[in-house]
Amino acid sequence: VHGGNIILLDHGESLAPFFLKSLRSSCCTTATRRGSIMRRNYASTPLIMKDNNDRISELIDGIKNGDRSSLAESITLIESKHPSKRIQARTLLKGAYPTNNCSRRIAISGPPGAGKSTLLESLGLHIIEKHDDERIALLAVDPSSKFTGGSILGDKTRMGKLSYSDKVYIRPSPAGGYLGGVTRTTKETITLCESAGYSTIFIETVGVGQSEHSVYDMVDILILVIPPGAGDGLQAIKRGVIETADIIVINKCDGDLIKASWRIAANYVTALKFIRRVRNTFWKPRVIRVSSVTGDNIDLLWSTIQSFYSEAEQTNSLIKQRRLQDADWLITILDDAILDTIYCNKDFKAFRSRIQQDVKMGGLSPIEGVDLIIQFLTQILK
Repeated sequence: VHGGNIILLDHGESLAPFFLKSLRSSCCTTATRRGSIMRRNYASTPLIMKDNNDRISELIDGIKNGDRSSLAESITLIESKHPSKRIQARTLLKGAYPTNNCSRRIAISGPPGAGKSTLLESLGLHIIEKHDDERIALLAVDPSSKFTGGSILGDKTRMGKLSYSDKVYIRPSPAGGYLGGVTRTTKETITLCESAGYSTIFIETVGVGQSEHSVYDMVDILILVIPPGAGDGLQAIKRGVIETADIIVINKCDGDLIKASWRIAANYVTALKFIRRVRNTFWKPRVIRVSSVTGDNIDLLWSTIQSFYSEAEQTNSLIKQRRLQDADWLITILDDAILDTIYCNKDFKAFRSRIQQDVKMGGLSPIEGVDLIIQFLTQILK
């Protein structure tokens, strides 16, 4: 609700562009009044016009020149679920695809309340203080409501000092119901940040559980952040995200939690002996105790990350891993493109609605409905 009016948006669309245009007194060009309801008029939005290739070219040039506003606008474009914008997003990604992607891709994952955002601020401040040539992009994923689709996007509030730096770009994004701790377009966002010249890219996942590790297929190194008192030795050896961790960070090692942090660190050191490495076999996972508040061992964490990349370069593992990830990304993009094509088909949408209604009325079981839809799709493909 804005100014006594109701704004109807597509699922997942941000309110920010509407309010920015409102402040510029141009609401009448982007919305059509229907009584007390204002509905976005997509035909008047420049980014989704079919012939607006000039704007896409401007965004590509801006990204390659390191322009933050172009990067922000481009990320908003690729996050959109609108079919027209999805087409333009692929055009944008083709033009902005980096030829030399030598950045570091680092995931920070862990359960809710482990202190991931605070750790990232301490680590980010340490990096830009020690290295003048470093530029950091931080992609923070925030959980979305199952019922409203909304997200608070509050991780940036824990990075007040870091967000003031010109060397750092922080982008909060909603998970949008996508499982695995990341968003549907996290991989694409990483690509744009690399094209914009950011040398170190952190991905902070939502608070994840034991089996959520989709970010593993997008990054070079995964840092698992664990709070003191996070279970016993049996909890530590359970498979899942623990198997993918290259560095395990025991955070909040200060005050009354120091003794508990030593105990949990010992549990994870023992647990790692029973876990067989599938990826990054050249590397022996480390367990590091840190305090994001006092800064203890933040320098050790950064030097450990540097050691990982040094060993990866010596074994040529990084290039091979990224090529495998690109091959997996191809399938992901293809799946999305196929689904977009199918769901935009008017006949399919009408048939699916009828089947769904029959299931609601009890005339069909869900399994029978799926069989009918598959038969219908088979006829379309012929």
